[in-house]
Amino acid sequence: MVRANGSVRPSPSVTPGPGAATPAFGPSGTPLPGSAAAGLQPVVGINFGNSYASIAVLTSEGQSECIATEDGERQIAAVISYHGDETYIGNQAIPQLLKNSKNTIVGFRDLLGKKFSEISESDKSSTRSAPVIEHPSQPDVPAYSVQASVDSSAAPRIISVSEAATLFLASLLQSAQDFLGAPASGAVLTYPPSFTLAQKQALKVAAEAAGITVLQLLDEAGAVAVATSEVPSDAPSDRVQLQLDLGASSLALQLIQIRSGLAVLLSHSISTEISTGDIDKTLIEFFAKDFTKKNKIPLDLPHGDKRAQTLFEQFLPFTKRTLSATAKTAASLSIESLKDGYDYTGSINRMRFSMLAQPVFGKIATAVSSLLSSASIDASQVDEVVLVGGGGCLPGLLESLSAKLGFGTDDEPVSSPDLDPTEVLARGCASQAGLIYGLSVEEDGDIRAVFEKELLEDVVEVDAISKTIGVLITPAPSSAEKPKDGEAIVPVIWVDTPIPARRSYTFEPASGKVTIEVVEAEEYVFTEKVTLPKLENDDDDEEDEEEEEEVKHRSWKKSSSVGKVELERKGKGDVWVEITVSKEGKLSVEVREEGEGGATATL
Repeated sequence: MVRANGSVRPSPSVTPGPGAATPAFGPSGTPLPGSAAAGLQPVVGINFGNSYASIAVLTSEGQSECIATEDGERQIAAVISYHGDETYIGNQAIPQLLKNSKNTIVGFRDLLGKKFSEISESDKSSTRSAPVIEHPSQPDVPAYSVQASVDSSAAPRIISVSEAATLFLASLLQSAQDFLGAPASGAVLTYPPSFTLAQKQALKVAAEAAGITVLQLLDEAGAVAVATSEVPSDAPSDRVQLQLDLGASSLALQLIQIRSGLAVLLSHSISTEISTGDIDKTLIEFFAKDFTKKNKIPLDLPHGDKRAQTLFEQFLPFTKRTLSATAKTAASLSIESLKDGYDYTGSINRMRFSMLAQPVFGKIATAVSSLLSSASIDASQVDEVVLVGGGGCLPGLLESLSAKLGFGTDDEPVSSPDLDPTEVLARGCASQAGLIYGLSVEEDGDIRAVFEKELLEDVVEVDAISKTIGVLITPAPSSAEKPKDGEAIVPVIWVDTPIPARRSYTFEPASGKVTIEVVEAEEYVFTEKVTLPKLENDDDDEEDEEEEEEVKHRSWKKSSSVGKVELERKGKGDVWVEITVSKEGKLSVEVREEGEGGATATL
């Protein structure tokens, strides 16, 4: 009945208050006049990505919200550049990749906690930014050598990977505190599934050196689970959630089972062979051909015409944002002096983009299929798909995956929360920070200890239900539909629900006497072939062969019987069933006819 020591990632959620939250800031991320910004909780959620970062805070209503920097950017480039005595951090540093690449630092997040000898040669010898070197005075420590003075004869400045991360995190903290108007009392930061214990320790050290009070290092899967608990969803509260994070350098997939606010990691994978870089490469090739067609000037990309390549990379994100935001009009790309003094203006519509992106979408579908197979989960059993990262905004991605993999069923279509993929992680961290900040040291000391322990450890061990517990009602309620296959079992407590647990189910009986069998059940998927309806405007007199389509359904079968309860109703009230599993794994069942003087029974 009960599986001991299941590996469960803690991801308690913050329950949103009634009604929609009142916006506290304008489009640029600045507080609106008369807003409740002064009443914000002094905590911050930070999504620290390898290419981009984002910051979120809590509104006075307890809702998480991403904020913009003083430049009006919510997606903050993880770039640091030195130009003479000036230091550029974030989006301001992006143009420096074109004219000052040797003094511009990128990709430092993924190098945290690694020794210089552990870094691949491709990561060391970047052609678009400052290369990674071994620190001259600290053996096996990765660093960068940059010119940080107007005096060209001055010795170069050596900056370790940890120092670069600290400098960048300090700028994020400053932006958050400028918005809050007060020092931040703590923050929750994300880390990717690929991070080792040493890398998490290095992230914590870098954050604390930046002046951040680290409340928790939260893995990205947990941050997504928390963020999705805040928004309305058609998915059940106990659900299987697929998280798809298509980033600038990798594709991270995580299959999560959420039970009672705790997220169980079923399977995960990460691939550096698939990323938004593949989409960018395809789009750049499309626009480069268009430039050559219009101006009769060939482009040798990516290495021959490095300047043109960098310009495409710099301006392409704006085109992709426009393409994601608008369904009808084309998105344009305009670059001054792309090559030999020739300007370029081109455009692309969603249909053309969909055609170009299909090979990449196909690779993503194959990766998702492999992940589901490793967890023995059918695509139709996925209740919710959450898109994360900049790639999650690409038009047609979810539709393409659903068509290729068959998410959901005709009975239960797959759900996707209404969340901006680029904001999910930061918002989840902000909600988690608010939860931890609100815990009392005296009354909630044990809970706080769990989060402190989670700073570096992967999982917290809990006991959980090993099989779904459901009820089989005879005769079947009048409202129940007879399943096309399997048995009419109603799941009450789902598999992997942490214990102790209590769930209830209410139904309208079909007769005065009912038998309720409590069972352990297993879910499975069966396929039915249905004949497609003939088109009304089909004037062909010849008898066409009827087309069939395979439709998937989720159903249940009984693996064992726990016991039966018979109830003879005294009136006409509905019947309420409550199943409880104690911390020790003991199961109890209470059945009651609703209404005064109703019949009762127990198991």
